[in-house]
Amino acid sequence: MRRLRAAAAVAALTALTATACGGGTATGGGSNDSPKTLTYWASNQGPNIEADKKILTPRLEKFEKQTGIKVKLEVIPWSDLLNRILTATTSGQGPDVLNIGNTWSSSLQASGALLPWDAKRFGQIGGKDRFVSAALGSTGARGKDPAAVPLYSLAYALYYNKKMFKDAGIERPPATWEQLVADGKKLSKGGTWALGAEGSNLVNNIHQVHVLGKQHGAVKFVKFMTSDAEQTGLNKAYGSIPPVKAAQSDPAFARPETAVLRDTLAESAAPLPQVPHESQFETTVGTAVKELFADAAEGRPVTTGSVKSALTKAQQQMPKG
Repeated sequence: MRRLRAAAAVAALTALTATACGGGTATGGGSNDSPKTLTYWASNQGPNIEADKKILTPRLEKFEKQTGIKVKLEVIPWSDLLNRILTATTSGQGPDVLNIGNTWSSSLQASGALLPWDAKRFGQIGGKDRFVSAALGSTGARGKDPAAVPLYSLAYALYYNKKMFKDAGIERPPATWEQLVADGKKLSKGGTWALGAEGSNLVNNIHQVHVLGKQHGAVKFVKFMTSDAEQTGLNKAYGSIPPVKAAQSDPAFARPETAVLRDTLAESAAPLPQVPHESQFETTVGTAVKELFADAAEGRPVTTGSVKSALTKAQQQMPKG
């Protein structure tokens, strides 16, 4: 019996190593160990870049008042962020602190460009135990020190139409793969299909595959952004779930629409596997799944054999090692 699991979706905060960034700007009497300015590349979490600036700027001003360190903010669309990071790691002209997507953690970690978050550094921000395990598990390759710290979290959950289930004589949502298949057959009739998924989105497909298959002043800044108070405020603003456990006690995350994701993240979500060549993996496997979804939508048969064949072909396109 294969039980259904959810995937944790995480935006993480990290720092580039000194060889891959400016190491802070030592202006106004500061030094590179105690800089007066940090550059922060934030991912576009809100509806647009201006909305992100509106949310983040007051918090960065608060950080400056507390530490004397000014943060230069640049909000970068997700579509551009990875290429900007890769360019920065080779040119040495990058930010001090940046956001990354959870599926990028292992591949960027392998480049040696990200600051390792060892026990000492985690101790400076309160320790690993503050974070939800599913979120922390998405921050680097297994067996290595994390390459990032969770900042915003969500979980992929199964939403279902209670009326449709009742009309089909189904008493509760499926908890296993076998139940999902059986319920899907009961619900798929008269032009209505049981399962809806964003099949053309390659990034989303990587998460679906997992679900269905199973330094400088930078440390001060990460400590500030992952503090209980900032985690509560930031995740409220973005409609995400705090990966910091204590911040989840805020009533905002107890509303029905957020409580279900909070509980899924804590109880049943699992971190996505950390793939060294993530960019190629996302393209090859995401495209394979997109084509399988297209076959299903057009009424073409999708079988165990065709799924295995498509994923094997995708695997063969991946770099060796």
